[in-house]
Amino acid sequence: MKIWMLDFIKKYGSISVFLLSCWPNVMFDLCGICCGHFLMPFQNFFIPLVLGKAIVKTIIQSFFLIFVFSNNYKELQLKIIQKCLSILPLHLFSENLSDESFLESYIDEKISILKHGKKSSSKLNFMFLFNIFFCVLLIVFFISCINQIAQKYQKNVDEEELEGLLKSKNEMTPRKIKK
Repeated sequence: MKIWMLDFIKKYGSISVFLLSCWPNVMFDLCGICCGHFLMPFQNFFIPLVLGKAIVKTIIQSFFLIFVFSNNYKELQLKIIQKCLSILPLHLFSENLSDESFLESYIDEKISILKHGKKSSSKLNFMFLFNIFFCVLLIVFFISCINQIAQKYQKNVDEEELEGLLKSKNEMTPRKIKK
């Protein structure tokens, strides 16, 4: 994937940044790293970034969310889900999946939960645990950043001190006179 991305960015430049910025963030993070590797000028990077993220990706996401949460497209959603379920061998696990009324009630229930929210009956639900895990990851990241900055600062201080010691040692040692 990395080699493909490097070749793609090297060959197409700003067009590749535009296309990859329309894609989910993981692809674009790698794209940004590659553009930095090739020392791409800021305007060649930023303009396609804004066009891809702010215009194309936003419009696609808006249409998708309107389609998912609008009651006007419920029949089309059911047809798409039934088509997907007919391809997948899920009918082996549940016979209700092919029933249209079951799918409709299931979708209505999920849309209601997403629109109005529903408190979980358990005290520790999955999202709470995920949020704690994510917060711990952020804290570890910040601590490692601070640690890295402190190590770099200490390295600079040590190098300056070492240079000072070497200079003072060179000044103290007598020089041999050439004849």
